[in-house]
Amino acid sequence: MTKTNKIIFISVVLLAMVGLVFAGVVKASTTGTILINIDNNGSKDPDCWVADGTCSVKWGDGSDHGHSITPSEFSNCMTQATKYASGLFDVSDLDITYQMVAKVVDCSNFDKNYTTYDTYRVSYAPRSNPVPVSVTCSAGPSSIQSGQSSIFTAVPSGGTGSYTYLWSGACTGSGINCSSAFSTSSASETKTATVVVTSGTQTNSANCSVSVSRSCTPEYEQRCVGTNLYWYNSCGVQGNYISTCGNTCTPEYQQRCVGTNLYWYNSCGVQGSYIGTCGQTGYGTLTVTKTVRNLTKGTGFATSTYASPSDVLLFLITVQNTGNQNVSNVFVRDLLPANLIYNNQLVVARSSNAYGNYSGDVAYGISLNTIPTGQTVTISYQVRVASDVNFSFGSTTLTNSVSVSSSATGYTPTASASVLVTKAGVLGASTISTGLTNNFWVDSFFLPLLLTLIGLWMWRAGMFSGMEKWLGKKQKVRNEILSEKELADRIANLQKLGRE
Repeated sequence: MTKTNKIIFISVVLLAMVGLVFAGVVKASTTGTILINIDNNGSKDPDCWVADGTCSVKWGDGSDHGHSITPSEFSNCMTQATKYASGLFDVSDLDITYQMVAKVVDCSNFDKNYTTYDTYRVSYAPRSNPVPVSVTCSAGPSSIQSGQSSIFTAVPSGGTGSYTYLWSGACTGSGINCSSAFSTSSASETKTATVVVTSGTQTNSANCSVSVSRSCTPEYEQRCVGTNLYWYNSCGVQGNYISTCGNTCTPEYQQRCVGTNLYWYNSCGVQGSYIGTCGQTGYGTLTVTKTVRNLTKGTGFATSTYASPSDVLLFLITVQNTGNQNVSNVFVRDLLPANLIYNNQLVVARSSNAYGNYSGDVAYGISLNTIPTGQTVTISYQVRVASDVNFSFGSTTLTNSVSVSSSATGYTPTASASVLVTKAGVLGASTISTGLTNNFWVDSFFLPLLLTLIGLWMWRAGMFSGMEKWLGKKQKVRNEILSEKELADRIANLQKLGRE
């Protein structure tokens, strides 16, 4: 190659490199064309590249497969060429068209492995009628009990085929599914979630709902409203009218202790016949215990625990029938104090390894229905300690109490567990005295200074001359006494030396 040809070749290469750099700077356009080459000799997995005099921009792996180009490979070449030319990452919203403009038999300057190439002009532009994106969503299950979970699922279609999700309302998240646990204080409540789906430059949204209800025991108790008596379910919802208050009461509805004696009471609260001594056998007897553990600090179960603001705790309630009869209408009421926030994870289990067989929740009470003799029921749930802004510095004791009522125990057993919350003080605070007493004569800086200046002025004015003379005389007398003492000491020493 001559010197002139070398210069021309280097110039062409430099211009091509500048062109590629310039193309990388100015591209990001949704309309344009590009020429590409596609090999189609069947000897290798087909490659395609920019037909601008360089083989540096290729798509394909070049491995031996021994087949002609497939429709999917051809389509991939067109898509990759459009991305390269437009500078766009996503070209699914563009219409891509192509036309073969030439066949090249020899490309030995680029790659000697290929001998046949087809050159295509690829054009791209925004779609005139893009497929609109749409979305629906559903909840599964669509009807749940308070304390249970439901999963919301989005079903998108149209658009580019690539989607992003954003959930809000009853559930928050960014995936195709969104799961959440729900509770309600009402007999029934609808929880609605909204999902926004984005595909390319298009967005659409959909709503879906789940029905959350509390399982309530019908005709659980009777209550008077004014002079009228009504049935109420275990959720506290008024039911059918019964009669005038005082006329219709269920006899032997509940057993209660009065002192050491046990009596029947009807559903209107009127004492009935004597049964026996409180604590005797022959009827169901319930016991309840309550413990707590700090999940954040990893402590074990105890009747009290230490905690810091925002710690997560686990409470455990144990109800046991120690009598020789089944106990029915067992109702557990747990009162969370302020600054202990219910954190779900409610689990109710029986010693027979049976789960469920209960209704209600921690906030409004849990109905355990009937507890057979000798059986134990455990109730566990999590709480979160409130943030530190809710506590003063030092220690605060939070007591969580539980009570258990039933139709046959004759009394209401209770238990409690305590949480000692400690909020650390600010480092560096001190009660050490700074010397200030809010007394002007004691705290003033200027008073001593003023007294000093007055004393200096009086001394300069000669007001202390008499005192100076007196001090001078006192000093002279002192010096004479010292001199006489020193002379006596020396005479004594000389006499001593003479005797020796």
